[in-house]
Amino acid sequence: MALALILMSIMGCARSSTEAVEAPDFSLPDLNGDVLSLRDFRGKPVILVFWRVNCPSCEYQMPFLQAFYEKWSNDKVVLITVNVGEPAGLVGEYVSTHGLTLPVLLDTRQGVAQNYGIIGVPFTFFIDDEGMLRAYRVGPFQDREAIEKAVRTVFPGLEM
Repeated sequence: MALALILMSIMGCARSSTEAVEAPDFSLPDLNGDVLSLRDFRGKPVILVFWRVNCPSCEYQMPFLQAFYEKWSNDKVVLITVNVGEPAGLVGEYVSTHGLTLPVLLDTRQGVAQNYGIIGVPFTFFIDDEGMLRAYRVGPFQDREAIEKAVRTVFPGLEM
């Protein structure tokens, strides 16, 4: 069964729980061809965002993700975005055109998205410092502050 459906049954409508499931590890290339693994970020909480170029909701939230990344990421929390199913050239052009510097990984074959049970984009997972899925969000964030609030809610011990 898809991970998202499992999470939904565990987490119910609250979208978070004290019961956690281990996040499936993965290795994907970034736009420079460097391969990153989820396991590389153990020891810090991770915000994992699945998105597509041709998704209006994804485009809407991208400036907020970039602003969050510039303020917080890699200091206390790691932000990783995963483009689902689109060619590297298209994604690279989008990133360049929008002046994005946040990490973008390429899931061109959609294998990672399938492992996570992604049913649409944007889809965000909150993974704790031990690699456990703690919460998820379907749909876009409305601003950077909403991302910060979600992080503080899911990881209350994290000082931001």
